[in-house]
Amino acid sequence: ELASPSLAEALDRCVAAGAREVWVHPFFLVPGRHLSTDIPAQLAAEAERHPGVSVQLTSALGMTAGIADLVLSTVPLAQG
Repeated sequence: ELASPSLAEALDRCVAAGAREVWVHPFFLVPGRHLSTDIPAQLAAEAERHPGVSVQLTSALGMTAGIADLVLSTVPLAQG
């Protein structure tokens, strides 16, 4: 809700560029209320504004295979 661009703005840009299929890949480490309730509701409203455009939601980025290993590999860099 605080990130820019908003879902509406991002979808508008995709459609303006000619997209007919848009995949939303949330940058969340774990699923929660935003991913299970808020974002699907926003995307449903946006899909109504853009008939003929397929809008799909993936799982949270953190649920993608290999992400935990990638994050752990950055710990030494963060420690300085």
